[in-house]
Amino acid sequence: MADYTTLPDDLPVPADDGAADQLPGRSTPALTLQTSDGDHVDLGDLGLGRTVVYPYPLTGHPGADLPEGWDAIPGARGCSTEATQSSSASEFIPDRRTLTSAR
Repeated sequence: MADYTTLPDDLPVPADDGAADQLPGRSTPALTLQTSDGDHVDLGDLGLGRTVVYPYPLTGHPGADLPEGWDAIPGARGCSTEATQSSSASEFIPDRRTLTSAR
């Protein structure tokens, strides 16, 4: 099995092309997302400041089959490295608000 937590030695370093330079200080446009508890949140209503949105593709439900090939996706079954690190890093985000709740 491949180690998905280690980057290859020959991975190119991404170049900053400046395409996002205009974004700091701008408001998020209206974009409504459904939360995990069925409520909705409009990202445009969050105001200025730093917002971290952590989407995940699927939450399983007892008695429901997972999509074909789901277990072949790295990190799809269980907790991915990104999810674990995101949770660990949340203590460094001042004035954080949790906008979703897990079922």
